[in-house]
Amino acid sequence: MYKCVVATTEHLEWIRDVAATRMLVEELYKPQYVNKDKITHLIEAGLSTNTVWIVLKNDSPVGALGALCVPNMFNPNITCLVEVFWWVSPEHRSGRAGLLLLNAFLSKSDKYDESTMSLLTTSVVMNETLLKRGFELREFGFHKERM
Repeated sequence: MYKCVVATTEHLEWIRDVAATRMLVEELYKPQYVNKDKITHLIEAGLSTNTVWIVLKNDSPVGALGALCVPNMFNPNITCLVEVFWWVSPEHRSGRAGLLLLNAFLSKSDKYDESTMSLLTTSVVMNETLLKRGFELREFGFHKERM
């Protein structure tokens, strides 16, 4: 049985060292982005506003979603809940873990003017999953590196 809860500091190490790090290394293919101090800071910022969730199966973590509360970059009077990472261990992706995390995010997003989610081009989550929950596909993101 999966259980989604608001993460606490006791979950920070697993979220940083497993969820966030594996997302960056194995899915974004950017091991150079792994900076434990910065990742810790981002998670702590989310913990302070109860915008980090963890899914447990038999009391063991299997996934996490972290978001930050930020002002809209054009109008700071507009509040926005921005997803920073969403990761579920591959062996649990066919279960309910990812959906439980998304539902936790959506429940919290009702307290903000806007919310944003992003999907990697390699994500198994289909666009329709977000579209049928009220999100709109507004733009595509492109990335260029000189590394």
